[in-house]
Amino acid sequence: MDEGYHICLELQPKSIVLQQMRHFEILQEKIRKMESRHQQREQQLQQLLHQNHLLAAEEVAEEAAKWKKVVESKTKEIDRFRNELDSILDVLRVLQRQGVVIPHTGRTAYPENSVYQ
Repeated sequence: MDEGYHICLELQPKSIVLQQMRHFEILQEKIRKMESRHQQREQQLQQLLHQNHLLAAEEVAEEAAKWKKVVESKTKEIDRFRNELDSILDVLRVLQRQGVVIPHTGRTAYPENSVYQ
């Protein structure tokens, strides 16, 4: 504290000085409590942000796992289709070797103007 404040305190009655000191101490305690609450809130906020980040990462992982299963399922489906198609082609080759003529009707499996033609 500066010297002018001490002189001012010395000129005032002790009861007023004590009241002012008590008021000052109360204000200091309020400030400490406010800072403590602020620090607690900041910690809670950081904890919530961290939890939110973990949940978001978990959701992303779950979504990725879901789509991975879909892709695996479709891959198996395509493999089954290929195997079935290969079996049909094998039968056709055997029939052709045996001299069986398979008539061509002129129609394709795809409609006109198809991207597969």
